[in-house]
Amino acid sequence: MRPGRLDRVIFVPLPDADTRRAIFTLQFRNMPVHPSVHLEDLVTRTERYSGAE
Repeated sequence: MRPGRLDRVIFVPLPDADTRRAIFTLQFRNMPVHPSVHLEDLVTRTERYSGAE
């Protein structure tokens, strides 16, 4: 990265289970989701994922 682009390094931690649940709920609010998709399963399977993934 070129000098001067970012003046600070900011640590953003990975989301915890409650935050991932909130992210999925927000993303799925206006989207049809198949009945076989279980929110808690997604929350469990996405441990150590960032919001960008």
